[in-house]
Amino acid sequence: MRSILDEIVRLRKEAPYTFDRRNSNRYRLVVEEENGSKTAYCFSAPIYHHQTRRLLDLRFHQNADTWSAYGSTTEITAGEDFLLKNSSGFCRLSISGGITVKTEGVVYCHTVEVYPTTNGLAIKAPVLVDETHQMNLFSGLPFLNLRDNDRCFSLMGDKFKPFVTVCAIGTLDQNGRVIAPCRIDYQKINDQEYLLSLTHEAPEGTFILYEVNLYEPKLFQDTTVESKHPKVNNAYGSTAFLGQTAAYGEQWLYLRPDLSKFSDLLNKRIEKAVLHLPNIGGDVVELSAFRLAQRFCSFGSNWSNKISATTPLSDAAVTDRYHSLDITELISDPYSQYIKPTEGLILKTKAKGSGFAAVATSDSCYAPQILEINFS
Repeated sequence: MRSILDEIVRLRKEAPYTFDRRNSNRYRLVVEEENGSKTAYCFSAPIYHHQTRRLLDLRFHQNADTWSAYGSTTEITAGEDFLLKNSSGFCRLSISGGITVKTEGVVYCHTVEVYPTTNGLAIKAPVLVDETHQMNLFSGLPFLNLRDNDRCFSLMGDKFKPFVTVCAIGTLDQNGRVIAPCRIDYQKINDQEYLLSLTHEAPEGTFILYEVNLYEPKLFQDTTVESKHPKVNNAYGSTAFLGQTAAYGEQWLYLRPDLSKFSDLLNKRIEKAVLHLPNIGGDVVELSAFRLAQRFCSFGSNWSNKISATTPLSDAAVTDRYHSLDITELISDPYSQYIKPTEGLILKTKAKGSGFAAVATSDSCYAPQILEINFS
């Protein structure tokens, strides 16, 4: 995502809009509709700076001899390396060769491209099969616990709260579409420093894409589960490869909105709610959502202990940018139309063995999910 406003314009198909400037929720923009209703575009990651309350512009800015970008809680400085800092501490990212060119839209480390996200950086590196991209991560906080798998690396500030997370988004083809997963491995240098290595096994892959973000609470709780690694939990991973892949087997996504983050809508009538999952690659496959038999735990769920699906909820409409699901019946009472508690949903491919769809999860700051709620 390069612009928050551009995403809303696309979702509205360029229909005219007027913003409700009384909105104080950091996760959303609210549009006043011509029929008197309002539409809230709720992003899975905060889209306003926590102090200035300004909408994030996702750009680098030159100040004297430094270039800086601002996430929702993070100040990012591009000097010799990249410095990410918030109220909890800082971390430093070093890419081989160092920074060579700085612009508003992208900073280059030779052929590696670095972009701001809503609370960190997205990094696109040219990597062919059997090659390796490396990045050095230094944490200003020593002795942090580590939570990791082959696609996500988190230094934990608390038991369930990361300080910084590195997520492999995927392997890209020449057109910039995700065609396969990529892998993160690490070497611990000392109690504050790690060398991360990213690789892939896709013959047609030409780039790898990953993101490095400092933590902010998300609008949804979610995790993937997969048949090839039945004990793996992926609570902090930022990409779901829904369907069938050689790397993961069959993968599903569990997702539940955190209703406390839009509690001001509790007394509003929900006319429609549509969840837009960023379509970042994969095959042309249909996705279906199902209700859950009981609540899932995003930190403990895996394929072995997964919660069962119950009744179908809806099928997703797919465009080149989103898989969009009508979840009105999931979050609102059919009689009163008020928001109701929900156990969440399971999302998987409609036809088993039909390929995979790569979508962003709620942990992505590179491509946040968007919940569109029309209310009156």
